[in-house]
Amino acid sequence: MSRLYLFSGEPTLRRRAIRQLIAGLPEAPQVTQLDAEETRPRDLLQALQTAPLFAERSIIWVKNIEKLSEPEPLTRRLAQPLPPLVTVIFEAEKLDRRGRFYKALAHQGQVQDFPPVERRELPGLVKQMLAEQGVRLSPEGFRYLLEVVSPDLGRLEREIAKLALYSEGRSLSLAELEGLLFADKGGNVFQFIDALLERRPEALGRLQALLDGGEDPNKLFFLIVGQVRALLTVSSLAAAGLSAEEITTRTRQFSWLIRKRLQQVKKLSQQKLVNWLLLLQSEDACLKRGERDPAEALLVVALAILLPAVC
Repeated sequence: MSRLYLFSGEPTLRRRAIRQLIAGLPEAPQVTQLDAEETRPRDLLQALQTAPLFAERSIIWVKNIEKLSEPEPLTRRLAQPLPPLVTVIFEAEKLDRRGRFYKALAHQGQVQDFPPVERRELPGLVKQMLAEQGVRLSPEGFRYLLEVVSPDLGRLEREIAKLALYSEGRSLSLAELEGLLFADKGGNVFQFIDALLERRPEALGRLQALLDGGEDPNKLFFLIVGQVRALLTVSSLAAAGLSAEEITTRTRQFSWLIRKRLQQVKKLSQQKLVNWLLLLQSEDACLKRGERDPAEALLVVALAILLPAVC
């Protein structure tokens, strides 16, 4: 079994792999964490040469190894055997594979790189995280989790850990999720945007609740821009004869999200979506010229979308 490792790439995945490696050792080790950006090279070399005094097994976990100021002495050290019962884990955002240090690591130990996660891979990863934490959700709850938590694996991992503490093994309802995830400060952002783009009058009340709760109006404005653009894309692809599956592949979005948008665009012409996008661009120009504040621009957009005579 190797005692020298390099984990690089996507932060959450590489740290999950490190935790799994440590948990899989036959006995609980003494773990020493060092930051190569803050540790002097000679101190790092000294740590690698020291066998554990009291623990039966020791792990030296070195973060940010790509920021080590002088990698050459460490490269030479890797050619020598490690002290007995010492395992060394190097962690990096990215390491030059052409460099002597990387080549020495790859020759002497095990290297694992985690590329950025694509959106289509998220559901599988989230299901795995939920299972590891013993969190049970309904299909609706699972979709809600994916929709309201940004596609940031680190945040997803933290939210799932919070759900595990709350649920204690039982299945969580959608209402509980809405209260626990804190997707926004004064209501549900996505419920507001859905209500707005489906031209339901309740959208104005939801907008006011969000603003009263401290939600950033700039964020809401540009979320609307993104949603209108997404609907226009789906509408155009559907008009070109693409199926839901083909649109999913083309846009690299979740299949359930594409199905939802296809339902939404059935009631909206492409010209209507273009008009909304032009309105948003006009209001954005007003914001940049200082002619409106963000909350006022939001209200203008919301009224124009909700009132058929206006837009």
